[in-house]
Amino acid sequence: MKKLFFIPLVALAICSCNKNLTQGVQKENGPKAISFSSYLQGSTRAVNETTSESLKTSGFAVQITTIAQGKESVLYAMEDYSWDDTNSYFKAPVMRYWPADENASLYIYAINVPSTTAQVLNTNYTTSASITLSPSTTEQGLYDAKGIYKYDLVGTKKVAKWDDTNKTTALTFKHLFFWLDKISFTGENLVAREASKFKYEISEVELTCYTEATFTYPKGSEEDITNSWGDHKGYQTFKYINGGAALVVDKDNTSKEMSFGYFLPFTKVNSEGANNCALKVTYKVYDMQNIDQTTHEPQVLFTGSKVATLPTWEMGQKVAYNVTLSSDARPITFTATVAAWTDQTDNTNINL
Repeated sequence: MKKLFFIPLVALAICSCNKNLTQGVQKENGPKAISFSSYLQGSTRAVNETTSESLKTSGFAVQITTIAQGKESVLYAMEDYSWDDTNSYFKAPVMRYWPADENASLYIYAINVPSTTAQVLNTNYTTSASITLSPSTTEQGLYDAKGIYKYDLVGTKKVAKWDDTNKTTALTFKHLFFWLDKISFTGENLVAREASKFKYEISEVELTCYTEATFTYPKGSEEDITNSWGDHKGYQTFKYINGGAALVVDKDNTSKEMSFGYFLPFTKVNSEGANNCALKVTYKVYDMQNIDQTTHEPQVLFTGSKVATLPTWEMGQKVAYNVTLSSDARPITFTATVAAWTDQTDNTNINL
């Protein structure tokens, strides 16, 4: 199994000047504006994958809170930050500024969906900093027709203070989903001496996985969002097939691939049984060198389904599975021995 890990980096640039802000506006040398620059590193392109360039087109939603009298309160509500090509940074519809208290910590919650969607996922990031995803809800553009996530969701939380020397605060976005890139199918014996004998015909591929879970942002001054998914629900089975036709693997096509997409991370519960994600493949195996003289069809060696429990799906991981289909071909063969002669010792005399 091949695993690829993608942890993109995004820089949060605080473009500013000097000190002494009152009610969010600086009196000397202009205000300290809050703006964002973005950079994602170590990523390969795929359909709907989030990259530095795609963020310039899509933008992202940001809510900024601060601590006042020991409680977290909203400084700037969830709103869209869009790319300003002239100034090369992301900005809000109305420029936002640092608070007057230079020792104040800003809690920055960011996610790459429109602010209207972010508000549907969670209306209050100060009392319950989490988002719950489910195909049964109405967020636009997050799901495909099957109810599987088609959007490369990235998010982060950053606790930042104004730094008059280093005016750029690094903000690390992480991929929130697990990316099942593809599954490659091959059959046993196809690379062996008897390769020409076998044909594998895959009629159905099913994935059983979770479709609903809650992502929780770190509380207080914590920032690490790694593996922050829980409360999994919606254990469902989704059927895939290659355009409605069987997927054929044989001596001429020793491997076939199917592409998938983004899924909710989960932790494998046990080696087998319920509450694990699973792959089920329904297929037939033909012996192409054994043709029935009546039907003129090859002998069917196996027909049915087999199920494999999948490993843990971790947030931010990209995986390609290699599946080897067994032929269940058990040839009928014999060994033969002939018993040795034994000498008869009794009744050997005959009288006439």
